[in-house]
Amino acid sequence: MIIFVAGVHGVGKTTLCEKFINNFNNKSKDLLISIKHESSSQLIKKIKTDFTLENNKKTITSDYNQELLINEVNKIKNNYDYIILDGHFCLLDSNDNITPLKINVFKQLNLDYIILIEPKDISQLKERYYNNKRLPITNLQKLVIEENKHANYISDKLRIPLFIIPMDDYVTFDNIITQQIIK
Repeated sequence: MIIFVAGVHGVGKTTLCEKFINNFNNKSKDLLISIKHESSSQLIKKIKTDFTLENNKKTITSDYNQELLINEVNKIKNNYDYIILDGHFCLLDSNDNITPLKINVFKQLNLDYIILIEPKDISQLKERYYNNKRLPITNLQKLVIEENKHANYISDKLRIPLFIIPMDDYVTFDNIITQQIIK
């Protein structure tokens, strides 16, 4: 089973996923369930030495990168009962244009569930963007809206259940994933 955790840069996807994995492993040692968290960008980076996703989080060759991601997920998915994969529905190109990823990417990933992490308030996210100075964008709200719109589109077209939760809401995040695992 693959659970896709999405949201714009800085909403805390990786933090929530890592916290879940640590807590789950500590409290569920007797369940004999193998679960792995992977970051889409880290999977791509691991197999691509000339990785085009720079520190500013912009990408030049998203189609090629997504192909690499699909191949890498397909290699590892049989090694675990559950994979929690964090990533995005939209990327920024080198000109700060918002580019939704193609539906075929998500179809080939064969996702079982989607959790979209969103900021409660855009100012909460702006602090993380501007403090890191890694992702300048003139309209951060537009990126959040497009990520949501594309998540809903993918969920609807591929009939994948979608859960939308506010950033930093670990309790809801934990409950959603635990319910999917303990079914």
